[in-house]
Amino acid sequence: MVASSRIEKYLRDYPSGDLLLTVGYATPAGMAWLDQHTEGRKVSLLIGDTHKKWYENVSKADRDACLRFLHRSNVEVRNWYRTKKSRSGKSEAHLKVWAVHNNWSPMSALSGSANLTKQGLHQNVEVMVEAYGNDMREAWKTSYDLWSEAWECEDRLLNYLDGPSKVLHDSETSHDESSTSPVDKSRDTGIHTDDHLHKQSSSHPQPVGDTPSTRTAPTPELSGKQVILYTISGWIAFAGLLFSGLVAVEDWEGGILIAMLTLTIAGPFFFGARKSKN
Repeated sequence: MVASSRIEKYLRDYPSGDLLLTVGYATPAGMAWLDQHTEGRKVSLLIGDTHKKWYENVSKADRDACLRFLHRSNVEVRNWYRTKKSRSGKSEAHLKVWAVHNNWSPMSALSGSANLTKQGLHQNVEVMVEAYGNDMREAWKTSYDLWSEAWECEDRLLNYLDGPSKVLHDSETSHDESSTSPVDKSRDTGIHTDDHLHKQSSSHPQPVGDTPSTRTAPTPELSGKQVILYTISGWIAFAGLLFSGLVAVEDWEGGILIAMLTLTIAGPFFFGARKSKN
């Protein structure tokens, strides 16, 4: 069973309720399919990574359907890409979860490997299974937390579609999204880019750090507590090491002892600042 068939069955099994959908990638063909199968239903779509190239060379039918989907009053699309750096490194929204909810109270969740693309829905070998109990709640929580941290991106996607991109005639079937869409086999190649030069909504947090194409680690903001602890640590170290240097001129061992004592006193303040959360 291809992913689209399994998702259609899931939507039939849960005909009422709003939809929160989180995917790593989405293309115009995928959103055109989603528009067709969610008519009249409120959809909150979170896309992990977007890129202008994936919205070029689309068929007129897919482009028009995608535009219709983005203009729907009951549709909201957000983007989440490494809004903060985790201790293990960069962080990407790479999950695929379809969740039905009632006023943000979860009712069910379907999770698997398929992205919202032509390949993910109709061509690739994918797995989509319904989660129950704690697994359902965990899938929901992860999706909802990302949605809460994400920022709106409809304007950016509309600019991609309304720009100078080549719109193919329906007969030009040799040039479909397969030549430009992201890798869609539930494995991360480590190569994702995004210009991030879009209008940010004041009601949503902006991404921290550089653009994904440069892979520069974001610069963390310091809390007031961290600033105080770092300042205390710095002044203790500065004064102590300066004094130890003066003592060392006359008493080398005494200077070393004072330096070690200084670092012992300053150390807890320094490491306390590092462990303190913003």
